[in-house]
Amino acid sequence: MDAAVNQAGLSVPHLAMVFAIAHPGFTGALLDPRTMEQLDCLLTGLNTVLSDDVLDQIDQIAPPGVGVGTLGQAYVPPSAERTELRRCPIGER
Repeated sequence: MDAAVNQAGLSVPHLAMVFAIAHPGFTGALLDPRTMEQLDCLLTGLNTVLSDDVLDQIDQIAPPGVGVGTLGQAYVPPSAERTELRRCPIGER
């Protein structure tokens, strides 16, 4: 994960938030800061767009559809096999 974080130039909380925004399967990114400093830090990353290279690195670290429970063994959702189904187009991120 360090390589993806370093390439993106983001902190892990920023990367997690922007990762959720880049995927159409997520309806939103929940922020849970405990301090104003944490909120300010998270808000600075809202306009960040992850490149496909960074998203590919994350997919290598945590492959789509893996580790979702025993039902995941019987059914592989189309988005786990087709990149374009699990990412918003770059212009919509």
